[in-house]
Amino acid sequence: MYLALATVLVISTIIFGSRYKYLGAFISSITLGYIFSQRSLSVGNDTVAYNSYFNRVQNNLSVKEYEIVYHYIFLYSPSFRFVLFLTSFLSLLFFQLAMVKFRLEEKLSTIILMVSFGYLNIMVNQTRQILAISFFLWLFGMSLTSRWNLFYGIGASFVHKSMLLLGLLGSMKLDRKISGYLLILITMLSYYIGKKFIVVIWLAKMIRNLTQDSVYVDDRFLLTILDQSGNLILVRVLFALLLAFYACRGSLSKGIILWFGLIVQIISAGFMPLERIGDVLVFFGVYLFIMQGHVLTSKKFIISIFYISNFLYYLLTQYLELGKHGSLPWKF
Repeated sequence: MYLALATVLVISTIIFGSRYKYLGAFISSITLGYIFSQRSLSVGNDTVAYNSYFNRVQNNLSVKEYEIVYHYIFLYSPSFRFVLFLTSFLSLLFFQLAMVKFRLEEKLSTIILMVSFGYLNIMVNQTRQILAISFFLWLFGMSLTSRWNLFYGIGASFVHKSMLLLGLLGSMKLDRKISGYLLILITMLSYYIGKKFIVVIWLAKMIRNLTQDSVYVDDRFLLTILDQSGNLILVRVLFALLLAFYACRGSLSKGIILWFGLIVQIISAGFMPLERIGDVLVFFGVYLFIMQGHVLTSKKFIISIFYISNFLYYLLTQYLELGKHGSLPWKF
């Protein structure tokens, strides 16, 4: 189902081209937004929790409020289905508007990488993060100077606080070349850290000391994380190594954020508070990666392998209905 939704994005991008790009973005966003709003509440790890939040807000019951923009969407929406539609519609619209200055091959490359890294799938899990990153990318794409990016991050943080990190990174100069051999070493070290759950255990203890209310430090949740096979870690290591190998011969420039996002995902070992930070870094990194000219039609062998292996792995997650990337069986 997620591949069918991605196909709608690709076809819309090709048909409407650059002349009617705004109309195409609007029509495809409405269409996909409606489809996303009709999904079963069992699709998405947080959908049931969001539905409960909506019901409590509508009945004036006490809640631990989300970020102000998201909270007001819940407060003034006539139904939970409308919440699902509005957040999906806006996420897809901002995502496509962020690419209006891109050439066709850059747009298609962005869609392929974003989808392969789970953008559409995560829309049913991390709706706040996806809406926030899409909004931030739209603002970032319009910017003529990096000095405004910090303020864009602050603005997008009213949807999700993680955008403060992206605003900070977006305002930094990351054009200095970093040794690919150093990136390879760090990648292998991160794999060891992830497999041994070193950061996960430390972070869980820290969160538990700060609050006992978080589901992320519940023993059952942590045991589920620690019992995972780690296959996804290996795949992310592969992607990070491909980028590191490329850095040995060329320069990732600001695309280094994509590599860094993968490293955060690796050391997180699936621990959601950290993994979700890695997710938004990856999506931001993809956008910067494309801006640096690393498109699907690139004649650089390693870049081509990066695209192909990423997309093939994504096809595998869809076929096997794996739980990662939010690849849960779609039910209307």
